[in-house]
Formats: sequence, C-alpha cells, structure tokens
Amino acid sequence: MEEIKEKIRKQLIELDYINRKVNYTEFLKLYEPYQKYISENQFADILEITFNGLNNLKKSYKNTVRILKTDEIDEGRKDEIKEELIAKKFVNKSVTYEEFLQLYEMYKKEMTELQFAAILKISYGSLKSVKNGINKTITILPLIEGELKPEREHEVYIHMKKNYYNTEIGLDDFLELYEPYQSEMTKKEFAKILEMSKTDYNLLMYYGKKIKIFEPTYSQIRRKVIEDVEKNLYNNGRITNEEFLVLYELYREYLSKKQLADILGINLKKGVKKYKINLKKRWYR
Repeated sequence: MEEIKEKIRKQLIELDYINRKVNYTEFLKLYEPYQKYISENQFADILEITFNGLNNLKKSYKNTVRILKTDEIDEGRKDEIKEELIAKKFVNKSVTYEEFLQLYEMYKKEMTELQFAAILKISYGSLKSVKNGINKTITILPLIEGELKPEREHEVYIHMKKNYYNTEIGLDDFLELYEPYQSEMTKKEFAKILEMSKTDYNLLMYYGKKIKIFEPTYSQIRRKVIEDVEKNLYNNGRITNEEFLVLYELYREYLSKKQLADILGINLKKGVKKYKINLKKRWYR
C-alpha cells in the first residue's frame, strides 16, 4: 500500500498539483483515477489533507484546501536566483516550454515547477498555456514599466545626455545604446530618458526613421541666443546685417531667420545695414 501511495504522490507532483488549492469537486476529479486502489481518506492523506480538512471540504463547494504543501522559498534565495538569471541575460526574454524546463532543471531539487515560474514572474495561466501548446513561448522576468527607481533613471539620463546631446540615431543605434540597460528598464522607459516623444519612438521602432535625441527645445535655443548676444554685446546693443548672418549660421538648424530676428527684437528689412537689438525676454527662463 505504501508503494502505491508513493507512486500516486509522485504522479500528482509531476502534474504540478503541489501547493494547489482545490474544492471537493476538484478533489473527487483527482481521486477518480485512483479510487479502485485506495479509499477517499487514504487519497486525502496522500494529498496531506487532514480528516477535519476533508470533512470541511464536503460541507460546501466554496470551501478549499491546499494540497501537497511544500515549504515556502526563502525571499533571499528567490533574489539570488533572479540575480543569477539576470547575469545570464534572461531578463524580459521569450522562451519555449522546453527552454523553461532546461532552466528549471538547475533548481528542481529546491522547488516545484510552479514555484520556479512564480520567481520568474510567470503566472499559472501563462505556464499552463505554453505547457499545453496554446502559446509557443512565455516571457521570463518581464520588465514592468514604473519599476525603475528615480535615482537610477536620473543617473542614466545624466550620462546619456552628456555623451549624446542632440545626436541623430537610427534603430540599430538605439538598440546598441539600450543594450547595457535592458535588464533594468523597458525600451519605452529608455526612450523617455533620451527625451524621445511617442511619435519619434514609433517612427524609430516601426518605420525605421532616424530621429534626434536630447534635441534642444525652442525655449532652450532662445535662452542660448540671448546668452550669446548678451555676452558679445554687439557694439553696444547693435548688430550689423553681416553679424546677424554669422549668428544665424550658428542656429540655422533650429531657427528660421524670422525666429532669430524675433528673439533679437529686430525687423529685417532690405537695405538696412545695422539694427538695434531689443531682446525679448518675456519667455526667458
């Protein structure tokens, strides 16, 4: 009898019934293949259900009990496993069920398949779907937007802006820049750090268009023009047409001649050789 019980227990463990909650209907469904060999009470004993627990199940279909209970995995050990897999670049990675089992092989002596899946942030439903062939792959240790710590986000922002200010990039460039941070943040979070708009992100990712990162805004350009003009003074507040064109060459990528003239407070006219500068600072911050 003990051999039969052990065999049944192993079968249920292989079917991933460890730590599963069941009601009486589900209990009877599990019991059905074995009822010729053992009594209901003996089956309950195999599932680690007490006599009182079984009676409680029978009272209402709403009542449940946990079967084949195992010890919880220590949180510290869970973190260790995550770190091991992160180091092996398994973050946010799609794998087949066979590949999942290969990973699980290293830890199967410590935990059940379901416990391992939980550590990898895989739900029971997702695991069941890939196991039954409904889905071809599952994502392990998926990154969730919003989990990136603000201090780390700021640190990456400072580094990237210092080295890639106003730089044009394509999709390959973006992916290369993203690679060192892919275990910490999603592509969208990284794009946000690079000051990319949603439109720019879509153009880059789905249409292969090149875009500029950390591109200065009009307000920033305006501020820079005002600083340059105040620094150079331009002959006591006056600027010649030639000087205006030299200044325009510095900013033609961002401003039209009319926009630059507006910042300087001058009205461009043919035949005028010198203008009095009247800086418009009302939008200056």
